[in-house]
Amino acid sequence: MPRIAKRGLFGLIAVLLTVLTVPAGKIRFPEVLTIRERVDAVNEITLLRLEKLLPEVMRKAGFDMWIIPCQEDNIDAVFRTMTPLNTWNRRDLMLVFYDRGPDKGVERMDISRMNMRGFHPRVWDSEKETRWECLSRIVRERDPKKIGINESDVIWAADGISATLKKKVVEALGDAYISRLHSAEEMCTLWLETMLEEDLNYYERAVALSHALIAETYSKEVITPGITTVDDLIYHYWQRVADLGLDKAFNPSFSIKGRQPDMIEKYGEGDRVIRR
Repeated sequence: MPRIAKRGLFGLIAVLLTVLTVPAGKIRFPEVLTIRERVDAVNEITLLRLEKLLPEVMRKAGFDMWIIPCQEDNIDAVFRTMTPLNTWNRRDLMLVFYDRGPDKGVERMDISRMNMRGFHPRVWDSEKETRWECLSRIVRERDPKKIGINESDVIWAADGISATLKKKVVEALGDAYISRLHSAEEMCTLWLETMLEEDLNYYERAVALSHALIAETYSKEVITPGITTVDDLIYHYWQRVADLGLDKAFNPSFSIKGRQPDMIEKYGEGDRVIRR
């Protein structure tokens, strides 16, 4: 397997790519790529992961087919890390992967109306069959031994299939294949947590940007003792992330720890002002 490291479950740290350093106050901030540059970088690394990592993941988990259906505005967490950044997730969506073995590799199939930009060849002719008829045909033709779907009691990012879509998958596969359906939790986890060496290059740059954001937030340019509150820090950090054109993984949180009893007596337990 490629090198493994823990990472945020949405994928491509390349969204935070940096290439140069420029001053922002007294903190040196890495420069964030433009949207066009991010698309090129994310698409390049996504395709590389599909070609190098996906076969390893499927074989280690013991699956020869992986079915990932989802719907517009309710996108599976794994699905979004396997598709081009510059495409529109429209209407009903489905990816199917079939491992033909080490010599022929993993067949990647798209059953949707998306423009996959060459990542996953479309195998569905909507003029001739429904997408569920297409799925049924694909499964029968390949006769997989173990089929994965994204459902999990433990890992939320491995639980992307809705009850309705699972019902439709089961109906499409028929009685002959129902017993071959299994949770793809291990595949999802391996796919999302495993980094290629190429990923790590981007990750290191993203970490540099995170460190710069933290350093600025705790700097004297932002904090004035006796005036600045922890709420000010929350909104400063949040705003700076937005100004850089990035998304936050979680809402920022700051709190005051270890305040002396005399300070608590003077300002109260609920005081949120940062003081010396």
